[in-house]
Amino acid sequence: MNDLNIYPEQRLIVLVYHGDVTINDVIQATKDMVALPNFSNEFDGIADYRDANVRFTVKELAGLTQKVKDDDMAHGTWCLLATTPLETAMMAFFQKQLHDLHPISIFSTVAAASSYLGCDLSLYLDETK
Repeated sequence: MNDLNIYPEQRLIVLVYHGDVTINDVIQATKDMVALPNFSNEFDGIADYRDANVRFTVKELAGLTQKVKDDDMAHGTWCLLATTPLETAMMAFFQKQLHDLHPISIFSTVAAASSYLGCDLSLYLDETK
């Protein structure tokens, strides 16, 4: 399950995952995101996995990263929020695969991600997770 919001005035995409997250969930969230009329691949974004249990493999994630590259889905700066070792490792793989496409970094706190993006993400995310 996920929550997806786009804030065009702030040029920001916020995607929050909850519970067990399969690669199909991530693919569907990505499809839903790019299908929204106010989506722009130039927007900055944050994908929050702090309340998620990643249930996909590195091989599955590699397929998704290739699709992101092939479809030129992102040029903005992205933050990935993760707190457990598995989610952090998966996000590190994702970051490594996409670093040539756009800036992307991993954080464990909303404050650190906010500093990186230069905007107060606590307006959009729960800081206590």
